[in-house]
Amino acid sequence: MYQDRHDAALQLASRLSAYRGQHALVLGIPRGGVPMAHCIAQALEGELDVIMARKIANPFFTYKAGKRETITVVR
Repeated sequence: MYQDRHDAALQLASRLSAYRGQHALVLGIPRGGVPMAHCIAQALEGELDVIMARKIANPFFTYKAGKRETITVVR
């Protein structure tokens, strides 16, 4: 198990150590993934880039989340 995201990134970087110095490109996805990707890119001596993404909604099946713990499904 991992202590935190930083620990997870270090463990993943150690498993990817064969790519160290091989001009690796590490892609990070915002909201948690970018700091991890930065750590991995540093460990691999590679480059870091960020992919901006967002959810693509299905217009016929949408979720509306409110302050309550329930999720209302609108069809």
